[in-house]
Amino acid sequence: MDTNLNTILSDEISTLFHDLLDSGASSRKIKQFTKYIQSAIPDIVNFKIFLKNNKPTAEFITLLGFCYENGIKVQMNKEYAFECYEIAAKRNDHYAQCLLGECYKYGKGTRRNHSLAFYWFLQSANNNNIDAQNKLADCYMNAKAFQFFFESAIQGHSGAQNSLGFCYFEGRGTIKDENKAFIWFRESANSGFCDAYSGFGYCFEKGIGTSTSIHHALRTYYLGVKKGVYACKMDMFEVFRIV
Repeated sequence: MDTNLNTILSDEISTLFHDLLDSGASSRKIKQFTKYIQSAIPDIVNFKIFLKNNKPTAEFITLLGFCYENGIKVQMNKEYAFECYEIAAKRNDHYAQCLLGECYKYGKGTRRNHSLAFYWFLQSANNNNIDAQNKLADCYMNAKAFQFFFESAIQGHSGAQNSLGFCYFEGRGTIKDENKAFIWFRESANSGFCDAYSGFGYCFEKGIGTSTSIHHALRTYYLGVKKGVYACKMDMFEVFRIV
């Protein structure tokens, strides 16, 4: 690949890559970016050479990580993507800092760590990354919401108990804990909150915080259906469809 073409592609890809990340990297945008890469550099060998030629810059280390995370022209490797983001983030690339935060938040290529996710979102946001600013706001909101749910749940509010179960199940505003998710779904259902039967039954169905039991799952879903919970009806349908 000649130097002029490499420079042109570098500028074009850089612009598209930044637009992609600034808009939140939706699946549609990622597909568009992938399509451009495939048409601009159809030869995978040339693509690897292209990345290698630009690798010393933090920006292209971030791009390399993104390609490995999403399997763009290379074999998907989330662990290597994480390593790339970490290198570039420490070089103060705010896009890498935001992506590294996501790795820690969702456990992509590394173990989940909400404290480090928050730290890297904060670093990126302080460097004026708009996506990180949005994610940081979400962290604040989730943490505050979790605290409100927790305070209400321990005082016996059945709806808050169900919401707290989801917080623990998804790791929203707290560390993911399937055992606590099961406990709070059960507490909510036993307290008479009908919608909790869906989450409670799902725990039995998938063995979340308890032993897997299709019998208990169906029984729980059925109790929800009797109380008018439409989600439980769909849950039962899905179980029967699979088995």
